[in-house]
Amino acid sequence: MDPTTPPPLLATLRRQYPQAFPDDPDAVMPLAIGIREALAAEGHDLEAVRAALAHYTGSAAYQRALAEGTKPRIGLDGQPVGPVSHAERQKAAHYLEHPGKPYRRRRQRHGKKAHARILETLHMKAVQTKLAITLQNDSFRQSLDHATEGAASVPIAVDINGREFTAHLNPASFRKAVAAFREAGQPVVVVEGVVNLDAQEPRIDSAHVRVKDKKPPNRPKPQATPAPAPDPKPAPATSGKPAPVVTVAKSRAPAQPQPPAEPPQPTPSPLGKPKLSLKPKPKP
Repeated sequence: MDPTTPPPLLATLRRQYPQAFPDDPDAVMPLAIGIREALAAEGHDLEAVRAALAHYTGSAAYQRALAEGTKPRIGLDGQPVGPVSHAERQKAAHYLEHPGKPYRRRRQRHGKKAHARILETLHMKAVQTKLAITLQNDSFRQSLDHATEGAASVPIAVDINGREFTAHLNPASFRKAVAAFREAGQPVVVVEGVVNLDAQEPRIDSAHVRVKDKKPPNRPKPQATPAPAPDPKPAPATSGKPAPVVTVAKSRAPAQPQPPAEPPQPTPSPLGKPKLSLKPKPKP
């Protein structure tokens, strides 16, 4: 097929959607992002849609509409759906100045693209959501003396921005939370559960309450109990032989020098005469 010849589907699109595909070049408007998928959803062949859009958006009139930057993008009904980005205007201006030369996007630091593609918003619907609601301490303190003995459940109503959510708590769990609230230094009461968004009345299913303590009270530490003294080990059994006795030598003080002994004096004779001695007399 000659590239200058319009695809057959383009004439059909001009008849079905004259606001989106006008014949007048001056009335051409940028098309909405995702227009190809919208045409395929209308029952048109996807390959034929691609060929028709490639011919339509590749025209000089369409590129001028993009480069001007004053015309918004429109849908199949001709209503504006969003603006043309700065990167798309630059690309169209480059196409008009250099026909046939590919446009290269500038890149920011770290190799990221300067302008990312803007995708169409996907609309989804939620079915349920989990909640963790922090209650005011004053409102919970008013229910500390609430009698719950023998009750099947403890019904509560939680006000969330003017909207009241009902829940049923387990009585034992509620009493446990009350006891924890009384003992806590800085209590935080949290109600958790699942909210069914399709229900007629706002309620919290599978609800339970718990209390956290941001600042536990100062409690005296328990005194450490001294460990009992170990029992003396029994003496090892002997084979009947007496155990050897080990003696330890005592340290003795150094001996003091003794004065020289005097020579023995001669013993007088009972007869009145000096006793003979064989030792020589000392010289005067």
